[in-house]
Amino acid sequence: MSPASAEIPSPLPAGLLARLATDHEIALFLDYDGTVSEITPDIANAQPLPGAADLIAGLAARPDRFRIVMISGRQTDKLARLLGVSGDITFVGNHGLEMIEPDGRRHMVLNPELFMPALDSVRTWMRVNAPPEAGFVIEDKGLSVALHYRFADPALAWTIGWRLREFVKLQVPPLVTGEGKMVIEVMPPHANKGDAVRRLLGADPRRRLPVYFGDDATDEDGFYALRGDGVTVRVCEQPTPSWARYRVTSPRDVVAALAEMMAAVGQLDAG
Repeated sequence: MSPASAEIPSPLPAGLLARLATDHEIALFLDYDGTVSEITPDIANAQPLPGAADLIAGLAARPDRFRIVMISGRQTDKLARLLGVSGDITFVGNHGLEMIEPDGRRHMVLNPELFMPALDSVRTWMRVNAPPEAGFVIEDKGLSVALHYRFADPALAWTIGWRLREFVKLQVPPLVTGEGKMVIEVMPPHANKGDAVRRLLGADPRRRLPVYFGDDATDEDGFYALRGDGVTVRVCEQPTPSWARYRVTSPRDVVAALAEMMAAVGQLDAG
């Protein structure tokens, strides 16, 4: 995990992404929930904002200018299903543990057999200690498992969250906990979006300029990996410390930024 930043990102300058899309080939990293989709209680059916999928598909159709990487805590297959876009897109799931390349090839960072017994213990603990009737939702992502507490009583959620963290630390040390928006995730320590970003950029012979949009704590690893390199943008309603260089207010601003890049490439072709 990256260290905490004390810096507040600057607002994303108008026209910056249009200029970059005109002058550079871009590796575009996009988180999903809270970035191209609004945060929703209906976890399994979070849809991209209107226009987002079409813009992503349009940018992906220009591999001479863009490499599109959807990078999320979700499983890759579910991420691809929700986005609903096929084509030249790389899907990175489980915070970097798994990847589907545009040609369908799949990769995993490590052998699941190394940590699956520990993860099974966590699944059992959650089923016993965080019942759905108390407002908890368990999201099993195969290589990790998440406990959502948006609908739970805040005091109970705090208690269960503390007990879960202690259980992982003391009973299943091969695993770690991570924090998100009203969610605690349990995963192998190798789950790191920053590591995934570095691997992808390091293997790219075209040396594209990285642009990364994300909204959550796990995206900070990606921002940290790209500090001083490219453009990183935190999606947040209120300014908050981040390793991102810039900030926008909502997923609607992300869609507007995608449209800005698409328009810039269109003008480049017309010229």
